[in-house]
Amino acid sequence: MLIFLAALHTIPKRFYEMAKIDGIGVLGRFRKITFPLISPVIGMVSALLSIGAFNIFPQVYVLTGGGPLGATESLLTLQYKEAFSFLHFGYASAMGYILVPIIVFVSILQIRAISKRVEY
Repeated sequence: MLIFLAALHTIPKRFYEMAKIDGIGVLGRFRKITFPLISPVIGMVSALLSIGAFNIFPQVYVLTGGGPLGATESLLTLQYKEAFSFLHFGYASAMGYILVPIIVFVSILQIRAISKRVEY
């Protein structure tokens, strides 16, 4: 939220004043001024949130340990169990090597998708 607030404060007030003089409504100002100017920030925040979604190990492990029959198990809790419960270190490291390119790929897709909309 703080990142979005900082992005909104960087938009010059004169853009909104000129749009109001031209008769553009609130939704039009958001669509034509606010959203295009903060779209790079939206891309960065969505990439950070998707990376954070992959990194939910501490919450799941502390609260449920993977849950009954693996109901709340994530990729990272499965990786931890493979490495330290079953002592399959090679399998766990292979899971890590597969997970990193997936996260990078998803982040690149999100940044490209949102940065295409930037028009000044």
